[in-house]
Amino acid sequence: MDNERAKKTTELDVNEALEQIFMSEENILEENYQKGFEIGKSQGNTEAYHLGYHRASEIGAELGYYFAIIKTHQLPHTSSDRLKRLITDLEQKILNFPRSNDPNVDIIGSVTEIRSKFRQICAGLKISSKYPESTNLSF
Repeated sequence: MDNERAKKTTELDVNEALEQIFMSEENILEENYQKGFEIGKSQGNTEAYHLGYHRASEIGAELGYYFAIIKTHQLPHTSSDRLKRLITDLEQKILNFPRSNDPNVDIIGSVTEIRSKFRQICAGLKISSKYPESTNLSF
């Protein structure tokens, strides 16, 4: 009886050994996938940070340009009340533009709205609305 028990234990060990051999490639693949995923995630976060930083700088420069133009034309000689209202509205939109990453704010939508208002103002002032650095923007 002890001989039969020893034989079953040996068979189980052999079966486990064979299973480990057959599963070794899959286990190694899974382990390396997890390592690669973690490395890629950390590198991707760094790259995304730099991309976001540069895009934010570009948007900031564009908004600064718009702000300088409207401040220049916000003088008493601006005749139209509608134009004064548009300039004041655009100034508030630029001043209230988020300065930190808020997931609840549609940044691209806000920039599009600001660009649209700026074009309206430029049409009223009969000046060019083309942003001089627009060829350098990557959007």
